[in-house]
This record gives sequence, structure tokens and C-alpha cells, in this order.
Amino acid sequence: MKGSPPHLIHPGFLSPGAMVDSFRLEQRLSSGGFGVVYLATRQGRSYALKFALRRAASAPHDRKRTDDRMKRELACLLRLQHRHIVRVLAHGRWPDLEDGYFYLVMEFVQGDTLRVWALRHRPTLRQALRLFIALADALGTAHQQGIFHRDLKPANILVRPNGEPVIVDWGAGDYAHSTPLTQEHLPPGTPVYRSPESLHFARLHAEDPEARYEFQPADDLYALGVTFYELLTGQSPFFSAAERQRLDAEIELRIPTPPHELHPFLPVTLSQAVMRLLSKDPRQRHATAEALERDLGSLDDGSAAWEALLPAPAGSEEPDVSAEAGPPQLARLPRRLAWGAVLAGGLGGLALAASSLSSWMRPVAPMSPPPSEASKASLAPGSSPVTEPPSPSTSALPPPATRKDDPPMKKRQTLSPDAKRAPAPGSPEWCLLVPAAVAAMNTACATMQATPPPGDCPPKIVAAMIERQWFPYAEAPDTGSPFLVFLDASRPNTEDVVALRSGEVVSRVYKSQLEDLPKGTLLHGRLWIPVQGNAWARWTEAELPDGRKLPVCFISMPIERWKNDREGSDDGPFLRNLLQSRPAKRWEQQFKYYDL
Repeated sequence: MKGSPPHLIHPGFLSPGAMVDSFRLEQRLSSGGFGVVYLATRQGRSYALKFALRRAASAPHDRKRTDDRMKRELACLLRLQHRHIVRVLAHGRWPDLEDGYFYLVMEFVQGDTLRVWALRHRPTLRQALRLFIALADALGTAHQQGIFHRDLKPANILVRPNGEPVIVDWGAGDYAHSTPLTQEHLPPGTPVYRSPESLHFARLHAEDPEARYEFQPADDLYALGVTFYELLTGQSPFFSAAERQRLDAEIELRIPTPPHELHPFLPVTLSQAVMRLLSKDPRQRHATAEALERDLGSLDDGSAAWEALLPAPAGSEEPDVSAEAGPPQLARLPRRLAWGAVLAGGLGGLALAASSLSSWMRPVAPMSPPPSEASKASLAPGSSPVTEPPSPSTSALPPPATRKDDPPMKKRQTLSPDAKRAPAPGSPEWCLLVPAAVAAMNTACATMQATPPPGDCPPKIVAAMIERQWFPYAEAPDTGSPFLVFLDASRPNTEDVVALRSGEVVSRVYKSQLEDLPKGTLLHGRLWIPVQGNAWARWTEAELPDGRKLPVCFISMPIERWKNDREGSDDGPFLRNLLQSRPAKRWEQQFKYYDL
């Protein structure tokens, strides 16, 4: 492949209305370290258009490796034709036919991820059973073709409005006789969904750099079992999902509590089927996905017990207000009446404007919510034609690719032990919960703001970030190199949502290519959550794993909140936990996306 011309428009900068060959981009659906997905339309139909991301100035071998990841995903999907597996429809390069960014065009699956679906719809046992029978059927089709997903988890299962599941994101997938690219002991995957035997292999061969684990159908079945356990119980089967070393030991050694012991209304036969999938010995699991499908299909006896609602997933529970140490006049009120008292007695005081302050972290008067689409870019002339995918019988299939671990889901934890205690006088929680405090503490409550203030990062901090080469883009000198963070540091393996409130926040770096900003670094800053629209975060200190502390100026992407989320829990509205962030020289209500 030739070197990329410097004028190529980066896919991360594309705005709604941009044309990629004959496809019009409508909105960004998701983005990650290796790809960005847009909702695209063509001739009145909707599609999911996925770009393989790489740096504009990346070396040829990096570009090849990035493309190989997506080519392997294409190869897997070309072999699969199943209604519960996302379909690939076309592929191409843009904006240049030879040197452009590789992209796939797939069917647009309208629906929620499995965990979001469970939270929003509270399905019955019968609905959950039918859903996993369908997933077992799809997995069996893939395994018959010698294809493994290798990253099954709730985030990679979409549920259509009619309750039908679709397995998506085959970027970590692999097929028989492919050329291995993995440079580690284990193939790509998500830690909490890895099988005990794979972790046992990695531990035994830790000193052998050439050892590679051979993924088996039993590994996919185990991941499906963990996913089913989470759906049935509302929690992870393991306690230590936030600590990788302890998590691996738990997966290898600890037998999870059977689902029916956590929730007695669950049928014992269903609980036993899930526990069989979680067997430490792969020989004790179902021999094939087809066997699992038959097993699950025989469980529903038609009784009314299967119409019971599943428990809400972890992270949605609401604490008992009456048990908290708080203002007694609210503690005695039912929750809805208490919030009614807040609205009746407190909103007038919250409308006070704050004085204009210009420091990096200090709040000011509310501003209008920032736009949800910040990336602006013009299109370079020229485009490449869309390439329809070859027949599934194509003999020359591309090699597989590697992908770093994604964060798994875990039982919800509170960021701080103080989160359930009475709010401090003058804090945002105090101002929201106690109407009398609004009148008595106008000065303190005036600091509650919905959006962060504009302002410059201190010059010394900017100079230090430039010296660390955190602003690498010649075409965008004020745009820092992006990295991924978990908004809530106490939940570093949660891929869906967290419930937080405006105020101080401690986050954790998940994936970073920045020098002096390794994975696990804690970021201290502030979170702004408006009444409607996206939230925003800003961090001013990085606490490295070795204990060093660096002054920084980092800003977040617009942080998505759920639509119709019923304000989540008493801890605040539900927000996306895994998000892209970057260094900034100045705060702006814009965020330019780049690959990671």
C-alpha cells in the first residue's frame, strides 16, 4: 500500500451530511480504538458504515495491520448468512480508491444492546429464554463454518424492537486456517468473558513468549453463559471484575452462586443450564451450540412461572432513602413526594446566576447545552466506487487480526464510601435535596452549573503537554491525541452506563498511546450534567500508577445519557461510562474525534 496522502480527510472528522462514495452520513453511532461507525443512508435506505481507523501519518505496517482487522471481519461475515448475525453488504476505500480508509457497509440494526434492552424493557423469563435460544442457533451456524466470535458480551448483542437478537462486531472474530496475528498468549477478548481454560493456559505459559492459545467453540459458549448469567441475575458471576489479577483467579477457581439461589423464582432447570455453561472444565459444558439450543428449547413447560420479570441489571438499583442519614423531613417522604417537594420549594433558588470566573475548573453561570455533533470537516474532492462483497465462496480470504481487550460489565459499585451519607452543606446534593438550603445558601448553590466554563489551559501546562508530544496532528495543531477513559474509576470494566451527579469525578485511563499516560492512570476533575442533553467532563490532574501526579488539561467527548432513562437512580442520571477524551489547549464546546 502506498503512503497516505496528507490531504486525506480523517473519518473521525466527518460531519452529518458528508458523502462517502454514494452514502450520506447521518450521525455517528459509535467509535472505538479500531473503528468508527456511522448511520448512513443511500437511496432512502439506512445502513451502518464502519471505518477502519488509523493515524493519518501512520507507518505502512500499521496501516496494513489496521486494514487486516477489518478484512478479517469482512471474511467472517461473508461466510455467515443468519438472521441473528449482522449482514455485510459492501466494502470500499474512501476518499481514494488505493490509499483511502477501508470501510464496510452493513445492515443497520435498530435496537438496544442487551443490557440496555433489559433495563428499559424488563423482559420475562420466557422472552430471555427465547432470545438465548436464538443466540445459540446463530452461534451454532458460525461454529459449523469454523468461525468464532471471540468477544461475545452484552455490548455485542443488539435486540431489535420485536425482541430478536443480532450478534454484531465481529472485528475480534477468527476463522479456520487463518493466518494468526495475535502477539500475546490469548486472542483478543474481554477479560470477564474469558474462559477458565484460556486463563489457565496463559498462566502456565507466562514465560513462553511463543505460546498461543487455540480458541475453541467451548470458549464462545462460556462467554455466552456469562452473558446469560448476567441477564438472569442482574449481576456479574464474579466479584472482582475491577481487579484483573483477582478476576482471573476467580474465573479459574471460584464457582459462581447459582442463579436460582440468588433469585428463587428462577427455574432450577434454567439455572442448571447456565451453570453448565460456566463449568470450569470445558468437557462439562454443552458439546456444541446446537446441543445448547436443544437443552434450552426443552425447558419452558408453558407454565405462568416463565412470565416472571427478570431482575433489573446491576447499576439500576435505588437505595432506600429512609435508611440514609439525611434531612428527616425528606427521609420520611416517599421518593416521588420528596422530589415533588424539591421542585416546589427549591427551583427558584437554583436559578441564581453565578459571578463570572475564568479559571479552568471554576463553575460559572449556566450556558446552553453544547452541540452533540462537534466534529466539522469539509470533504476532499474525489471518491472511490463502492465494492460489492465477493461471493462467500471466495477462496482468497484475508488473514485475522488482533484487538486489545475491551472492558467487561461488572456489578455496580459506588465511587466513594461517602456516596450514601448525608450530603455536605452547600454541595450540589444538599442544594437539590433540601429546599430550605436554597434560600439559606444562595452563594454555595450558585456554583451548581450545567456546562463547564470557557477558558485557556495554563500556559505552563500546555507547554508540558506539547513537550510530551500530546498534540501530534499537523493538520489540527490544537487537537490532542485521544485516549479512552472510564468516567467512573470505581467501575473500570463497565462498558455500558453509570449513574453519577455533577461535581468532582475520578476517572481511569483505559487505553492510551500517550507518553506518560499509561493504562490505569487516575484522572481527577469535574463533571457537568445539564438537565437535558450531553454531559461534559474536564480533568486537571493525572495520578500515574507509580504515584506521580501531573497537572493536565483534558476534556471529554460529549457524554451520552440515556433517552427516557427515568433519571437512572438516586445517584444521578445514567451516563455512558467508556468515552473518548483528549488533551486541550483551550476549552471549547466542540470535540474532534480521532482514532486511538
